[in-house]
Amino acid sequence: MTGNDDAAQRWRVRRSELVLNADPWLRVWREDLQLPDGREVDRFFTIEMPDYVVIVATTLDDRILTLRGYKHGPRRVCTSLPAGFIEAGEAPLDAARRELLEETGYQAERWETLGSFVSDGNRGGGRGHLFLARGARPVSEPQSGDLERVTVERISLAELLHAAEHGEIGDIPNAAALGLAAVRLSCAPDSRGY
Repeated sequence: MTGNDDAAQRWRVRRSELVLNADPWLRVWREDLQLPDGREVDRFFTIEMPDYVVIVATTLDDRILTLRGYKHGPRRVCTSLPAGFIEAGEAPLDAARRELLEETGYQAERWETLGSFVSDGNRGGGRGHLFLARGARPVSEPQSGDLERVTVERISLAELLHAAEHGEIGDIPNAAALGLAAVRLSCAPDSRGY
């Protein structure tokens, strides 16, 4: 698809009103839209949330760093990957490095991007920046300071994929990062590392 095709398909915002401001975590906008074919849609809602990172980190012995703890979104204990919000002015890769260290106490030698995606194709919901970190090694104790209590675990890719298949991963950003990393880990190395 060319850029002209893309522009021709964009929806035009006729009116936008902030209906919920819970900065810095959430903003909800009510929009009146005009579609490319001229139809008008009133009361379409868009959600703004902070951008975030999710990291699939492999250790020197080819284990993946995971966190096990309660997540309030799915309202249960889940297996998850190191993740967190990007701070103001922070580059996604810098946030990923910081979150990996804070949540697990590990640093990684090699970083690869797995892509950047909004959480909901129609509503937005924050942009997730997904990373694969290779060669992670412990350098300190975890210092996340988060609300939840989590346990850092090291498991094989096969075990983590099995956990995802059986509902142990409670959210789509973690599942997407894992899926993209599994594809990358099964392919030959390339030059996309940082």
